Amino acid sequence: MTDSSMSTTSSNDLNSHHGIHQVKRLRTIKLTRPHTGTNHANLTIGHPLISSFGFSLRGGREFGTGFFISNVYKGSEADMKGLKVGDQIIRVGNSTGSYRVDDAVHKELSQFIASQNRLILKVRGVGILPVKERASDPLTWHVVPSPSSLAFTQDDSQTARDI
Repeated sequence: MTDSSMSTTSSNDLNSHHGIHQVKRLRTIKLTRPHTGTNHANLTIGHPLISSFGFSLRGGREFGTGFFISNVYKGSEADMKGLKVGDQIIRVGNSTGSYRVDDAVHKELSQFIASQNRLILKVRGVGILPVKERASDPLTWHVVPSPSSLAFTQDDSQTARDI
């Protein structure tokens, strides 16, 4: 996963990178899935705006990281409500309650999100993304350069799963 618009930093360097170690303000993002009359559990890869919230996530317990927003599609519900690439998901919920995601694996969180019509995310804007391709790889981080260059259009469909 190489992106020339992002710089790579090892996890050991994060504390020395200015601004990254500071505690960022938490935000609550309330999303409503666009109504299309389709089954939300069977999302179509390559068509993120048809029935999704318009974002992709990266991370999970199996990678040794929290969950981070890796893509936000321009014009999507997530984009209009202010979700940003590099936001860390702290809690996720719906009208019945919210749940911490510290111990979740990627598949269970993405399936939970995909099954919801309304979603409440508690996020912290940290401006970084975890990178770990294989279990044997060291954990590194991509620093997100600027919010304006990271909103993707519907034609940018290189994500593993759009939710």
